[in-house]
Amino acid sequence: CDNFVETTATFTIEDTTAPTFTAPENIEIFIDAECSYDTSVAVTGDVEDENDGCSTDLNATFEDTIIPGCGSSFTIERTWTLADNCGNQAEPQVQIIKVTDNIPPIIDKTGLRNLVVECGTDYLADLNEWLNNNAGAVAIDNCDDVTWTHNFEGLEEGCSNDIIVRFTATDECGNQAETKATFTIKDTQAPTITLQPEDKTVECDGQGNTEAFEEWLNSNGGATATDECSVFNWSNDYSEQSWVSECETVKYAEVTFTASDACNNVAMTQKVRFTIEDTTAPVFVEELPGDLTVECNEVPEAAVLTVTEQCDSSITVDFNEEITYDTEVCSTNYTIVRTWTATDCAGNIATHTQNIRVEDTTAPVFTAQELPGNLTVECDDVPEAITLTATDNCSGETEVTFTEEITDTSETCGSSYVITRTWTTSDCAGNTTTHVQTITVRDITAPIMLTELDEEITVSCSEIPAVPTVIFNDNCTGSEELVVTFNETSTRTDEISDYNIIRTWKATDLCGNETEFTQTIKVQLNDQVTPYELDICIEDAEINLFSLLAQGYEQGGVWETPANFNLRDGSWLDPANIALGEYTFYYTVTDSDCPSRTQVNVKINDDCVVLACTADDIIISKVVTPNGDGQNDFFTIEGIDPECGFTFDVKLFNRWGDFIFESNNYQNNWNGQAPSGAIGAAGKIPTGTYFYIINVRNSGIKPITGYIYFATK
Repeated sequence: CDNFVETTATFTIEDTTAPTFTAPENIEIFIDAECSYDTSVAVTGDVEDENDGCSTDLNATFEDTIIPGCGSSFTIERTWTLADNCGNQAEPQVQIIKVTDNIPPIIDKTGLRNLVVECGTDYLADLNEWLNNNAGAVAIDNCDDVTWTHNFEGLEEGCSNDIIVRFTATDECGNQAETKATFTIKDTQAPTITLQPEDKTVECDGQGNTEAFEEWLNSNGGATATDECSVFNWSNDYSEQSWVSECETVKYAEVTFTASDACNNVAMTQKVRFTIEDTTAPVFVEELPGDLTVECNEVPEAAVLTVTEQCDSSITVDFNEEITYDTEVCSTNYTIVRTWTATDCAGNIATHTQNIRVEDTTAPVFTAQELPGNLTVECDDVPEAITLTATDNCSGETEVTFTEEITDTSETCGSSYVITRTWTTSDCAGNTTTHVQTITVRDITAPIMLTELDEEITVSCSEIPAVPTVIFNDNCTGSEELVVTFNETSTRTDEISDYNIIRTWKATDLCGNETEFTQTIKVQLNDQVTPYELDICIEDAEINLFSLLAQGYEQGGVWETPANFNLRDGSWLDPANIALGEYTFYYTVTDSDCPSRTQVNVKINDDCVVLACTADDIIISKVVTPNGDGQNDFFTIEGIDPECGFTFDVKLFNRWGDFIFESNNYQNNWNGQAPSGAIGAAGKIPTGTYFYIINVRNSGIKPITGYIYFATK
């Protein structure tokens, strides 16, 4: 019957799975001698395992990112991606490809040469040229510029020697090539004797003077020498057989000194002599007896003396004595001369002489227990003269004579004179004893002051007291005959300060006795006018200094101003005509018991003046052409008022970011000078564009950056 029922349905196949693949492994390839390289996938590798459950004929693709390295070397970050026909994207994978220059420079040694110089000549210029020219070697590199260095660090002292200097050529990636050459210094010159040795003579010390002789030898007799090439040593020809003896304690040795350098070049001095002499006389050991004057029964025995001498131990002492009598003067008076003599083997003599004088030298003495002393008495107190007796150790009792004399009688003061009383006694040898009593009769009592006054008082300058009447009295002279004087002085000066008044009264009687009284009055000045401080701008109005003083200041004073400074009408100050700064003015009143000096301090400022101190005021060079024409010869920062107090710190870099210049207080003085390099290399930076950073210290302004063009032509 073919009956049927029909329906429709849809079957969909979806692809939601991303494909897979494996990126080639990281690889390093090297630049060849021609500075060439191949980074194609044929060399660096390709993706060969693209896979997807649905799509076919898939092919992974890549993009390269170049990262610069040293010199011509660099790194490629190769990012591989893969998508299927339905747009499903696989996770990207990165392959690192390093392109490396590992070929060192090639050194041409055709011009390589060694350097030989003579020591003592000026060879530094040749040495520097030889080093700077790499001993004549030349280097080239497959890709980069070459930098030369060497290991020469200086010279060492010594004999002729060869110094092997290694020269290294390095490209920008650190690949190195090395060569070497020899620097030789020849030494054929002997040391130069700059100061000849000197003879030396020393005093014998009893021990052979070994220390002094060794010191003389070790110092080469004072000789000096120089050697321009190496250190040198001293020697001499001394031996024990060099000594020549003239006496047991006197001898000499002749020596020649030699200077030898490290290369056995020698120089000899003149022959000199070291002499040991004995010029010192023997010395007595015991305390030497001195000259004496004694009584006849007190003559001492002669002393036994010995001597010592560090150079001669076999010395004897000779003794001699002579007596001379003086019978014409007194039978008990005479002189003894004793002499001791010692002589050493060198003829040095020591002598001592003692003189003994024997005589009666003792004078008689008064027998009284207490002799009358000098007196000063009033006219009615003069004592009676006493009777004295005397005795002598040789002559027994002796006669005493007495005299009295009155002198110095005053015509104005009848109660003043001098009594001189003298007692005298002598023995047979002429020894005399005298006693003198002086009695001074005087009016010695001074007047006295009856008025009571303080010796010191302190008062205000406006309250100085008047001079008072002072009364004196005297015990001998009547009040009407006293002479009273008064004097007043002052310590006051032109300075404004406290001062003293000194008042002095003096009373004198007829005999010249004086009484003096001094009163000191300390005068204190009244309080000064209060000082005033004024701070004023140069654009402010003129001001009268009197307006600054306190109310009630004293009239009649004058204003003192700083040097070369004038006030209008003596007191008007105009700040517009004055330089900025601080000034001190004084108002002084001197014609007064109470002088005063007032200080006024005035500060002139410019706070009311607006300065150019913003970032918009700064003008920076755009180009530098240091050709000496006076235009754009230096990199400059201008436009800021110096009073802003700013300091500019500058840094400059080349287009590779290398630092080429820095100044922490730039003074507009850089003209393209390149950083210092190897010996002998200096100059300007290459023409090109450079980047700067400027920090404006003490300003609050943000760092300023920009570019500047530098041209050397």
